[in-house]
Amino acid sequence: MSNAMSESEAIKAIFGEVIRDAVRDVLQEFKPEEPAQPKDNFYTREEVCKKLSICRATFHNWKNAGVFKTKKIRGRVYVLADDFDADFAEDKFVKFKIKPRKY
Repeated sequence: MSNAMSESEAIKAIFGEVIRDAVRDVLQEFKPEEPAQPKDNFYTREEVCKKLSICRATFHNWKNAGVFKTKKIRGRVYVLADDFDADFAEDKFVKFKIKPRKY
């Protein structure tokens, strides 16, 4: 009886190891790649927010209003750099900033 138990445990251990290795190999094939960030033609949301001194909520509102020309790449939002730089040079974004109230 003890001999049969040790054989079944040995078989379980061998099959368990084979299955773990097979699953690990398959998962390696489907491992998601790091999101590729465009280099020169785009700015990230964080870069735009920093340049304009605005928060992410304001960025989101302006994006929805059409102030920025954006492109979504692999689930991330980027602003077209050429358009942004041209608008930034013309001070286009000044009219969107809220002026402080006078009391």
